[in-house]
Amino acid sequence: MGSRRSLLCVSSRIKHLAMVFSLLLWPLLICCQPTAKSDSVISDGKKTLILKTSPQGAEIYLDGKFLGLSPAIFQIQPGTHKIRLVLEGFANEEHLVINEAAGCNQEEKHFLLKKLFPLTIRSEKRNLLIEVRGLGDLANVLADSGAFTPGQLLLPHGQYQITLSNNHRVHYRGRLAHQADRKPVVRLPSYSMMSYRLASIAYDGAGIGEISLGQVEILPWSGITTSILNIQYHEFDIKMHDGFFYQAKALMPSVLLLNLDWRMGGSVIRQLDINALGQFRWVPGLKTFSKHIDGYDDVSLFNYFLGAEVSTRLPYFNIFARAGHQVYDGDVNFWDPVTKKYVEDKNFISVNKLLMVGISLHGPVRSSNHLLRIWKKPLLNQFRDIF
Repeated sequence: MGSRRSLLCVSSRIKHLAMVFSLLLWPLLICCQPTAKSDSVISDGKKTLILKTSPQGAEIYLDGKFLGLSPAIFQIQPGTHKIRLVLEGFANEEHLVINEAAGCNQEEKHFLLKKLFPLTIRSEKRNLLIEVRGLGDLANVLADSGAFTPGQLLLPHGQYQITLSNNHRVHYRGRLAHQADRKPVVRLPSYSMMSYRLASIAYDGAGIGEISLGQVEILPWSGITTSILNIQYHEFDIKMHDGFFYQAKALMPSVLLLNLDWRMGGSVIRQLDINALGQFRWVPGLKTFSKHIDGYDDVSLFNYFLGAEVSTRLPYFNIFARAGHQVYDGDVNFWDPVTKKYVEDKNFISVNKLLMVGISLHGPVRSSNHLLRIWKKPLLNQFRDIF
C-alpha cells in the first residue's frame, strides 16, 4: 500500500510540473503560430507556387526539371526561375518567375495556353531557314522554328517577326500576321532588297541630269510610282527668229502626281533587275507662279521617256542605267531682267537618245520593287530548273 501511495504522489507531482511548464511556454507557442491573415511560413525563404493552366494537364518544367502536370503546387527557391509549359496541340510557353526572399511567400499563377494552327511559308528562293519570334502577347511562346522554305509551322494566331536566312545571311526580315480569316499559306520575298526609293541621282554626261526624292508606289503591284519631288536639268538649243540658236539651260521641278514612272520586268539574277521603263513629267514652269531663278531658263513642258533600265538590288545602295528616247514638248519662257517679267514664249520639241547612269538609296525588303513583274523567279534560276 505504501509503494502505491508513493507512485500516486509522484505522478501527481509530474502533472503539476507539466501544468506549470505549459503555462510558462504558452506565450511562446502563441507567438510561433501563424495567424489567419498571414501566409504560410516556408523555411529558407522558399515560396509556394500554385500553378494552373487552361486547359489542364500541361507538363511543367522548372529550370528544365520535370515537376508534374498542371494544376500543381510546389516550392521554389529564392531567385529567378524559368517555367516551361508543354501540352500537345498547344504552343509551348516559357515564363519567368521571381522569388524575392523578402516578398510574399505564396503565389498563384494561371496561364491560358494558346492553340496551334498550321502556317505554310514559301519564298522565291528555296531552302531558307525560317526563324520565328512571337510579338506582343506571344512573346512567351516558344515559336516553332528550324524549318526550311517551303515549310509548314504550327503557331498560335497573332503577330510574329519572321526571318529567312541562309548561312547566316539574312534574305528577309519582316512582320507577319497569322490570322484565322487568312489563307494559311504565305509567300515571302527572298531576293528583293528594296521597296521604295529614298533618293536617286542620274546624269548622262551630255547636259541631262535628274534628282528624285521619295519615290513611292501609287497602286500596289501596278509598277506605277511617283516621286515626292523630281528635278530635271536639261541643256538644249532653240532656233530663234533671226536664225540663230539659243542654248537654254533649264531646271524642271515636278511634284507628286506630276511625275509618274512605270516599270515592267523582272530579275535576271537575285541582285539584278531588267525592265521596260516609261516616264511622264509635267512641268508647269515657274512662270505659272511668277517666279524666276537667276542663271536658268524657265520652261513649261511635257517630258516623255521610253526605254529600258537595268538596276542592282542590293540592300539600300544601288546602281542603275537607262537607255532609250526622251522627248521634251513645251515652251521656253524668256525672262526680262529689267522689267522682271516674262516677255516671250518660244515653243520647242527636243528628241534625245538617252544613256543615263545613276545611284539610288532604297528602303527595306519588299517583293514588288516598283515592278509589274512579268516573271516571279530570277531568269537564271528558271533556266537552272529546266536544264
